[in-house]
Amino acid sequence: ARVSALFAANYDDTADGTGATALSAVAIVQNSANAATQGRWQYSAGENGAWQDVPATVSDGAALVLPADYHVRFVPVPGYAGTPGVLKVRLSDGTAAAGTGFDAARDITGATGGTGPWSNDAVPVGVTVVASNRAPTLGGANDLPNIDEDSRTHPGQTVAALLAGHAADAAGASLGVAVTGVDNSRGTWQYRRDGGTAGPA
Repeated sequence: ARVSALFAANYDDTADGTGATALSAVAIVQNSANAATQGRWQYSAGENGAWQDVPATVSDGAALVLPADYHVRFVPVPGYAGTPGVLKVRLSDGTAAAGTGFDAARDITGATGGTGPWSNDAVPVGVTVVASNRAPTLGGANDLPNIDEDSRTHPGQTVAALLAGHAADAAGASLGVAVTGVDNSRGTWQYRRDGGTAGPA
């Protein structure tokens, strides 16, 4: 998302009266996301710029300064869903002292609040990564227990027991099967609901 769009609602320079200016830049001073387990905050110079990682070491003494036309995004690690650590950002009113061009590590210590060019408060920026459905994995199946010749009364086996140890779902959902082929040349495969009557496969 464009920096100006992300922070416009949090920016107010009316205290400068007729000298009020629009948001011109932000200084990222904290990155709380765990890059290994959650993902990475990134920035780019405009819509077509190459994405770069926001350093985990940003601070007031080494702030990442992004002009208002830069973009910010979060890229989760595969399989992650939830709310990662936030960025904390100070806003600039564009005064000459701010130096609102891009800077990978600017010291803004002592330049916040009061008559300083950077906001006193650091605004949190967060995101929620919504889980999406993924196909379950299947690595085989367990055989049914042995049965006697001419047996007609054996209870069969539950689908859960057939899949145990071989199938999994990332979201922990209950698993079932879809039968897509059957060989009845040596007998008849059957199924039934728990407590129901058997039917041909």
